[in-house]
Amino acid sequence: MMRVDLKDLAGTDILSGAANGTTALARVVASLPPGAEESIIVLDFRHVEVATSSFLRELGLGLRDYCNRSRPELGLVVANPNAAVLEELRDMLTEKREAMVICQVDARGRLSGARVAGPLEEKQRFTLDAVLKLREADAAELFKRYERLDSIGVNGWNNRLAALAAKGILRERRSGRTKRYRPVVEDLQHGT
Repeated sequence: MMRVDLKDLAGTDILSGAANGTTALARVVASLPPGAEESIIVLDFRHVEVATSSFLRELGLGLRDYCNRSRPELGLVVANPNAAVLEELRDMLTEKREAMVICQVDARGRLSGARVAGPLEEKQRFTLDAVLKLREADAAELFKRYERLDSIGVNGWNNRLAALAAKGILRERRSGRTKRYRPVVEDLQHGT
């Protein structure tokens, strides 16, 4: 796990503005070790009083998208947001129709209470629930298991899984020619 204390990174407990979010993103990306093994980046808001939606958008969604494009071995969670930060995060995610994983992390680095914040479409929620039940799945497995409940084919399941991976909620790994998916963190729940 790579923990980023955002108050230390920014030098203040008030994180505002898109430009400052972009600067924070650049600093986090520059601090990532090259060739890291599969890991989680924890954006720790423990000592942050306020974070605006524009800051959260540039840093949070920007870092998630960077990891998806350039560092797929890295997942991302937002940790320890206070009520004000969480409200801004939820508002931004709702406006953008995005979702992220939020949790608590203690001084020893143990994650707890991981859940999805932000809206998921009904079929994405169904797909996430299916993966959470199995802990790991691929599109063909979900197709076979839920064929009577859902009329989509393997490609449809693949699209749903890929969409959840793009949101940073599921992790993707290759197993031969198949892509398998599992939650970005253990004990993940959905719902804000």
